[in-house]
Amino acid sequence: MSEGDVTAGSTGERTDWTSALELMQASGATELIRQVRAAEQSDSDGTRWPRNKRSDDATAVFGLLNTP
Repeated sequence: MSEGDVTAGSTGERTDWTSALELMQASGATELIRQVRAAEQSDSDGTRWPRNKRSDDATAVFGLLNTP
């Protein structure tokens, strides 16, 4: 994940890495990015979640490793 994935957290106030990983496990990386973009749009001036840019790149990959 890039910092753009959790800068604004999500619409559910989940703003930490653990919550982001839990969301990706349950709903996928696309849903994480969708929620971050929705949060960014709801705070376009950066008042609620201060940040340098209105929106940042967002990259997320999630996988589980099975060990024998």
